[in-house]
Amino acid sequence: MSEPERKAEVVSLRDVRRRKEQAAKAAKPKPVGAVPRQGREPIVKSWRNLAVFVAVLVALALVEALFRRLF
Repeated sequence: MSEPERKAEVVSLRDVRRRKEQAAKAAKPKPVGAVPRQGREPIVKSWRNLAVFVAVLVALALVEALFRRLF
């Protein structure tokens, strides 16, 4: 068997194995609740955004407390 033939055989065996794995994966039943949620995006997308969100809430609370003391 020449070198190119042997490489072609190895590639084809790899393809066969990959196709079998994909078929087995596709045949597995998916859990009922596995549908991705669509529509609303989360309010907080990252930790930095969460920190900014909390800082704004704290600032609003402080401003409210200040105004309650003054008026």
